[in-house]
Amino acid sequence: MMLWRACTNSLPTRDKVGCGSETLCPLCKLDIETPWHLFVKCPFTSALWFAGPLPLCVSNIPETELVEFIANLCNNANYELRTSILIYSAIILETTWKYRNQVIHSPYAVQLCINRALANVVSRFHEMTPKVGQHTRLEVPLPEPPPSLSIPTDRVVIVDGSFDNGLYGCAFVVQTRGSSDWVWGSNAGTCFNALAAELEAIRYAMIWAVNQHEKEVSIVSDSKILVQALNQKKCPDWHLFATFSSVLSLLSSFTVCNFLFVKRCFISNVDKLANESRHSRSSSLNCKGEGFPPVNPIILWS
Repeated sequence: MMLWRACTNSLPTRDKVGCGSETLCPLCKLDIETPWHLFVKCPFTSALWFAGPLPLCVSNIPETELVEFIANLCNNANYELRTSILIYSAIILETTWKYRNQVIHSPYAVQLCINRALANVVSRFHEMTPKVGQHTRLEVPLPEPPPSLSIPTDRVVIVDGSFDNGLYGCAFVVQTRGSSDWVWGSNAGTCFNALAAELEAIRYAMIWAVNQHEKEVSIVSDSKILVQALNQKKCPDWHLFATFSSVLSLLSSFTVCNFLFVKRCFISNVDKLANESRHSRSSSLNCKGEGFPPVNPIILWS
């Protein structure tokens, strides 16, 4: 029923019934609440699509009718998979609508919890997916839930490095709490291993932040070794000593500078920028991003 109501544009979203600031999406407050935004582009919902049992990155999908979006998902799928896709879509839409209504109608402040919502999606999906043949349920591996970094600063710089055969590319993406705007930069050069490439990415991002007169910033990297080393201020490899010391000296330019770790699968778009920079041997700085931010804000600030 929910899938039918959403696809026929029958739900009372705020683009139809709201006015003024009341037209903003109640979950993210970043854009007008249309069916497309609420069920696809909203950071809360896109996190469910990405981290659920049938993972789908929807951030780069161009806007279309919701019914066409669902139809494209089912295109060329066999009967079992098509049924599972429809069930999965319906559960995500229903879960999103439920949380949306709680935020609007609850007399108390509702704290959105993506992990709780995702657990509900996963549980209901495995209850409802059809059986294949007589006895075997369609097996879909349980994905790793997205982390909740709970970053304290409003400005976050996500970094990544790419290394191959003595060449590195590095990239950073800057996102701001409560804003869909983002900027990015990339650089390329030579180094001796992958860890050095990751450190170059961190250094490049910090230099950008200093030049922008940022005072409070959090840097997110998929290198656990470097995040631990920087938090402890202990160089992990003597080969990195010069660059590591340069990074430590940059810390004096900030009043707050946090280093946090996240797995690469959650910052894959930044990894792509680093790879492209290494292949093209190019450098870019202060490029304004287009579209939805590359890293889901739910992961950063929930």
